[in-house]
Amino acid sequence: MVAAREALTVIRGMLPDNHRDSAYRQYKNIVTTLAANRRLLEIGAGRRPLLTPEEIKERNIRYTANDIIQNELDLIPFPVEKAAFDSCGAIPPEYTDCFDVICSKMVQEHVSNGKKFYGNILRLLSNGGVALNFHPPLYSLPFLINRAFPEHLTGAVLRLFRPERSSDNIPKFPAKYELCYSLAATANFIDKIGFSAVHIIPFYHHEYFAGIPGLRALDSALSAWACRRNVRAFSSYAFTVVIK
Repeated sequence: MVAAREALTVIRGMLPDNHRDSAYRQYKNIVTTLAANRRLLEIGAGRRPLLTPEEIKERNIRYTANDIIQNELDLIPFPVEKAAFDSCGAIPPEYTDCFDVICSKMVQEHVSNGKKFYGNILRLLSNGGVALNFHPPLYSLPFLINRAFPEHLTGAVLRLFRPERSSDNIPKFPAKYELCYSLAATANFIDKIGFSAVHIIPFYHHEYFAGIPGLRALDSALSAWACRRNVRAFSSYAFTVVIK
């Protein structure tokens, strides 16, 4: 079992670099390491939980899948504990101080109120508990575009480049990007909600311009420069780690 004070060391030790590929490859491994023999809540699990039944059993994880939409949880293809509630709304009292580890993947950008989101995470975590949110920062160009233009337009563009993003397969939900930044100021703001520690780990490069050679090369060069100089405003993804 990983103690809360060791969580950040474990996370950083499992990341070979700050490339987005490392974030994606290692995220599940990090979550299962933190959650072994502990109580885990996945916020926004939807119809496709992060973990398989085999991974849950192997690590002796007491896993609960959360989503705001009950119908999404009903589509999970294996038996699992389910908790349907809004992560920015009222928390059912039975879940207060209930979870040792909380995770979310590409969920934070969709929440309606970032301060309430982290305030509820604080309520859900047990003393010494750890939450790991994997999210895109707003200042990355694809996400600025997604925020600036109407949902019907950005949805059509996304499906053009990534046909698997459909309502029947992987739905696209409106994005608000509440507290979705890699900046030190954001960590300071979240810290004041009442956590004992807050760390934001930035990652660079993204996949969205893969089919546009000239733009892809320019964006890749900018990301490489930002990574070398640790220019967090140009990061493409982030892990926000909070400890109660």
